Amino acid sequence: MKKIFWLCLLLLIPGMLARISFGGMGIMASDIILPIFAAIWIGEKIIKNQKFPRNNWIELGFLFLFWALISWLIGAWDLGLKEKVMSLSYVIRLFSLFIFGWATMDILREENSDKNFAGFFLISGIIVFLGFLQFFIIPDIGKYSTEGGWDPHTGRLLGTWLDPNYLAGFLGFLLPISIAKWYDWGKQIPLTPFLKGELSEKIPRNYRNWLVVLILGAIAALFLTFSRSGYLAAGFGLLIFFFFKDWKII
Repeated sequence: MKKIFWLCLLLLIPGMLARISFGGMGIMASDIILPIFAAIWIGEKIIKNQKFPRNNWIELGFLFLFWALISWLIGAWDLGLKEKVMSLSYVIRLFSLFIFGWATMDILREENSDKNFAGFFLISGIIVFLGFLQFFIIPDIGKYSTEGGWDPHTGRLLGTWLDPNYLAGFLGFLLPISIAKWYDWGKQIPLTPFLKGELSEKIPRNYRNWLVVLILGAIAALFLTFSRSGYLAAGFGLLIFFFFKDWKII
């Protein structure tokens, strides 16, 4: 299960480049792997008679999914077969993502969380790096977007996700987590990360320094997406984090 779990996360790197055209629709590699992962994890729990991990939000998630499925049953009856399949695929994708988030708690709870975070940050760093490559080497994806059906978004950082708003949303999610982990990996937290901070002994010394590089790179990448929704998401996330952790920075 852990190998499939990391494969799902690794598919964040190719992003929309791993999209396959099929029947006039686009299928991403994650659309295939995530449902397989969800089915295996649920099946394993049932067959081995194991308890599902407790989670405070999963009931609301399933309630929303149930309502989405009812809406699909009511609204899709007069659609063509292709439209029925396409609209249902969004419900399946969301279900798979809910299960993936739920399973994450179960798979990684007894693991070394610092190494798991380091693996996630490494994947995120590659995504940010590829974003900069695209921005400086191929700032205009007009000719590619015509063939693939994507908006060109000329002069914006898109990365392999080929959409500045989705990528900015990911960066807005990444920044509070990265900064929180930077706090966690240091016992004394100065405003300048390379000065005076006493590093926790539980992690390698270079983890925290590389995390600073990721944070600064993610901030620069977020700015270059020119996504107002991404700015808003990151702003709210950081505001809430620093309000509880270190309100003086606000």
